[in-house]
Amino acid sequence: MEEVKKHIKNDTYVILQNDERNILAGLHYDAFEIKEKEQLKIIQKFKKLDKAIEINHIVINSHICLFQGNLNGGKK
Repeated sequence: MEEVKKHIKNDTYVILQNDERNILAGLHYDAFEIKEKEQLKIIQKFKKLDKAIEINHIVINSHICLFQGNLNGGKK
C-alpha cells in the first residue's frame, strides 16, 4: 500500500490489519479521485506481488483501494 500511496502522490491514511497469514489493507480518499488509468496501474502493482501473496480480493473505485490476501508461505 505504501507503493500505491507513492504512485497517487496524495496525502491519505492507511488502515492495515494483519496476523501471521492474512492481510487486509485499504486506502480511502475523500477529496481525491482515482482515475481509471491509475486504477489499472495499481492493479498491476498488486499483480507483481503475486509470488509472495495470494490475492483474494482487490477493490478499487474512485475513492477507495482495498486489498485482501494471504501470505503464500504462511499457509497452515
